Amino acid sequence: ALWTDPPRFLAEMGEDRGGGDSMALPPQPHLPPRGGKEFQKALEHLGIRPLIFGLLWDRKKLYERIEHRMDHMFETGWIGEVKRLAKTGFSKTAKAAIGYHEILKYLQNRCTLTEAESEIKKRTRHLAKKQMTWFRADQRISWIPVSGNRFVSHALRKIVQEFTAS
Repeated sequence: ALWTDPPRFLAEMGEDRGGGDSMALPPQPHLPPRGGKEFQKALEHLGIRPLIFGLLWDRKKLYERIEHRMDHMFETGWIGEVKRLAKTGFSKTAKAAIGYHEILKYLQNRCTLTEAESEIKKRTRHLAKKQMTWFRADQRISWIPVSGNRFVSHALRKIVQEFTAS
C-alpha cells in the first residue's frame, strides 16, 4: 500500500526532494490503539467498514487438526526445546503457553509422556472451544465454512467475493 512506503508516497504526490516546492501531505487522522471500541468508532467516523473473516471448521475436524499439530510438534523436537528453555529460563510467554508446563512435568518425572501429551491436547481443544465461543459473539465476522487440505483457495475466493460486493 502506498501509505506504508513514505518515499514512494512522496514521489507519487509530486514531492521534489531537491528542495523545490512540494505538495503538502493531508493531515493524518489520529486513531486510538487497535482492537478496542474506540478504534471501531474512529473507523466508522472515517467511513471505514472493516471486513472480518473467520474460518469455521467442523468441530471434529478441528480437533483432529489439533491432535495432528500437537503430534507434529512432539515429533519435531518440542521436548528438546523445553529442555533447553529449562536450562536458560522460560520467557513470560512460554510460561503461559499451553504445553511447556506439561512437558516440564514430564521431564521432572512427575507424569508420563502419554499423560503430558493427553493434557496438552485437552487444554488446546478447550482453548479452541473458548476462542470459537468468543469470536462467534462478534457479529462483524463473516464465517467461511472450510474443510480439507485446500481450504485456503476456497476461503480466498469467498473473501474476494465479499470484498468486491461491498
